[in-house]
Amino acid sequence: MSAKIRSIERVLTPLAVLEGAGVRLVRSIATRALNYVDPFLLFDDFSSANPDDHIKGFPWHPHRGIETVTYILSGLVAHRDSLGNAGRIGAGEVQWMTSGSGIMHEEMPQKTEAPLVGFQLWVNLPAAKKMITPRYQDLRADQIPVVSSADGATVRVIAGAFGGTTGPVRDIAAAPTYLDVQLAPGAGIRLPAPAGHAACAYLFDGAARFGEDAAAPGAAASARATSAGAAPGAAASGDKSAPAGAEDAGAPVESGSAASTATEEAREARRLIVFGDGGAVAARAGAGGARFLLIAGAPLHEPIARYGPFVMNTKQEIREALDDLERGTFIRAEPETGRDRTASTETPADAGKWYGRAAERE
Repeated sequence: MSAKIRSIERVLTPLAVLEGAGVRLVRSIATRALNYVDPFLLFDDFSSANPDDHIKGFPWHPHRGIETVTYILSGLVAHRDSLGNAGRIGAGEVQWMTSGSGIMHEEMPQKTEAPLVGFQLWVNLPAAKKMITPRYQDLRADQIPVVSSADGATVRVIAGAFGGTTGPVRDIAAAPTYLDVQLAPGAGIRLPAPAGHAACAYLFDGAARFGEDAAAPGAAASARATSAGAAPGAAASGDKSAPAGAEDAGAPVESGSAASTATEEAREARRLIVFGDGGAVAARAGAGGARFLLIAGAPLHEPIARYGPFVMNTKQEIREALDDLERGTFIRAEPETGRDRTASTETPADAGKWYGRAAERE
């Protein structure tokens, strides 16, 4: 018996946000429209061909109680942290960071000839693991397996499994699925999304249709994510194959400004699709092909108290994190011998200032 195909519950247009020290990005999760999709707390797309949009980066700042997942498709991001780690995340690479009890780090996009294309996902940690020792899973491009089909589907398996292949990310509490899916024009695919897990797709290139109808050959594609003029749209809740956008590729993009650039139009046109329950996600690309990220994970069903880069279970735990920053006791894991965690000009008490615009949410 085949797994039930998930229907679309919501389709959201990302919100333009100024984050870090002045990075222009678009946010799909952690907005007024969509606070979180348990266990996922935030999803940002910081892609831009204009270095001025991202070159100021995300200077020294703290995290506690979450995992941050950075995926770079093009360009380069330099990072370093309070554990003494330093390196670069390049094209096709992933950094899965478990902040646990607390870590200080910075992520600084670099100016390169290639445009920056990158995403960051925040995954919640259960109460029992919020104060574990911080750790990393850094994945080079050649460590991420690729599964291809004869009909034009290519899937990079970062976490979870597809086509008998398991991704390299291991030992994550939310048991996540993270797939980078590229479809040739007209190609269709069924992807695993375990029953009971939250699931969403971020469509960032081309056009695709999702739902039961998408599983049938010849299904029309109507979710568009390019800057080719797709008009914003919304799917009706419960519609098993509702379009995540407008089908008319000639419709103008409503960017809110007569001086909008092509990059801004592309941002405006991207979509996050949130699915109902089921065991699989079906998608079929339009005439120009499609590319999207499929993200799924087991809900934690725990209270959420959040303030900027801290996500705990109670307000008291948030106050403790802020007190630890003020006292200089935030870092509990020591750096490797010979490494200097104080090399930054930022102090622990100052480190959260870049996130002062973030709202506290329950």
